[in-house]
Amino acid sequence: MQRTRLVWIALSTILLFAAVAIAEGPKDSKVPVGAKTAAASATTQDAGPGTYVQVALWDVAPGKSQAFETAVHGQLSHLSSGADAINARLLKSLSDLNAQYVTYVRYQNVMTAEDSLSKQIAVLGAFCTRAPETHLIRLGRAYSPAGVSDSPTGTEFAIGGTGQIAHLGMWIPYPRFQSGYDQVLNDVKVATMNQHNPGYVGEETGYEARDLSQDEQTPYSPHAIVPEPMSINYGEFKTFQTAEESFLAHQDDRSARSEMQIFFGSLQVPTRFYIFQVVQSYNYAGRAIGQTHESTVNPTEVAVRR
Repeated sequence: MQRTRLVWIALSTILLFAAVAIAEGPKDSKVPVGAKTAAASATTQDAGPGTYVQVALWDVAPGKSQAFETAVHGQLSHLSSGADAINARLLKSLSDLNAQYVTYVRYQNVMTAEDSLSKQIAVLGAFCTRAPETHLIRLGRAYSPAGVSDSPTGTEFAIGGTGQIAHLGMWIPYPRFQSGYDQVLNDVKVATMNQHNPGYVGEETGYEARDLSQDEQTPYSPHAIVPEPMSINYGEFKTFQTAEESFLAHQDDRSARSEMQIFFGSLQVPTRFYIFQVVQSYNYAGRAIGQTHESTVNPTEVAVRR
């Protein structure tokens, strides 16, 4: 009960910030359809090398959780024979009000990712109350105690074991505000990394690799006004307490309020931010863990910003 109460306190605080920021943020949302920045357009390309994540949200029927987890194990444990599978995580909601799960699987190849997802849906769909919401993400940046990677491999913070607290943010910015959105998101991730929180594992961000219809992109939540790839942020902390301490530490940042206004005011749809626990973890053979990052961040960077 104490853990559930803390989860709702954290989520309520996030939603409160969102409401304030949206009220004070940018008002003009009349953007011509198809008006995208060059950066946004680039994220829709799915060809070529890169690291991809297949994200699927599963709403499991009451009483089916154990059977669902067993079936997931059967699906994800067999991926080790595929050369393009990097690692996988099964996440379970901390809320006692539902049985929502997420499969978060990293791949080196789009075709492998899509083939694997179709097999998962064929097996796991029988345990769910509705079809899963799915997103194919091309990773753009990863953050970990080792630094920042602009060409993530999917192994930057893929620690073994289970029990970590994971967060998943799913956001769709307005195209005209995307540069500010991306900058603030990066600043917050760098600031979190530079807290040197002992429970910090890492985070990564990316955009959808394919253009989807509105019904495909957000089948069970409000649609974006302007077609735009969804931005996803995923991260892990070792415990819920260290995750909460990291969140609260941002209150000491004098620029936090303006950053939140820019971030939430850039969004087309209501905030979707979930807290999970890692209940299954797979690091496949042949994939190194903890790659050396391409760039590091000076520890004084956040202090300079302040």
